[in-house]
Amino acid sequence: MTHAPGTTAKCPNAKDDLRARARELRLQGRTYDQIQLELGVSKSSISLWVRDLPRPERRRSTEQASAIAKRGWEARLRHREEERRHVKAAARQAVGEMTDREAFLTGVALYRAEGAKDKPYARRERLHFINSDPNVILKKHKPNTVRKNTAENYRGCLIIYVLQSADLYRRMEGAWYGIVGAAAARDHQNRT
Repeated sequence: MTHAPGTTAKCPNAKDDLRARARELRLQGRTYDQIQLELGVSKSSISLWVRDLPRPERRRSTEQASAIAKRGWEARLRHREEERRHVKAAARQAVGEMTDREAFLTGVALYRAEGAKDKPYARRERLHFINSDPNVILKKHKPNTVRKNTAENYRGCLIIYVLQSADLYRRMEGAWYGIVGAAAARDHQNRT
């Protein structure tokens, strides 16, 4: 088949049928979401194909649309919460039983995060542990405070002083630096 000089033949495009169907659906009053669901093409393509066509009339009131959106959001939140529970349960199960050494190292890390530390300008070589996590504290406290974390689960602050604990404190601090050194060595080993 020959064409006049300076003209080109239009080759059929695989999207021509999709474009025509998208226009037909838009004229029937379908939304971009509905067209996308039926045709499986991107909203940006749909937008280009039907931009010259009138928008469909809104069939729902603002309140109805808001209620539908809220139900969708609530479903997403339920799904996320279920996913959270699943991941936490799997992680909890993966811990399994702890050896005495693992329990000690966990205590060292917890103390390092929440316990009083010895400083060159303020020697505190005794164990002094403070925490407000309800999983650590059993006693319910009725606070008279301006703190914001005073809800039903708030138990106050647990403070533990261990008398004559300088030697134990030094062992805890030494173990912490052992953890830091082992982590640094492992990191170096993984990089090489």
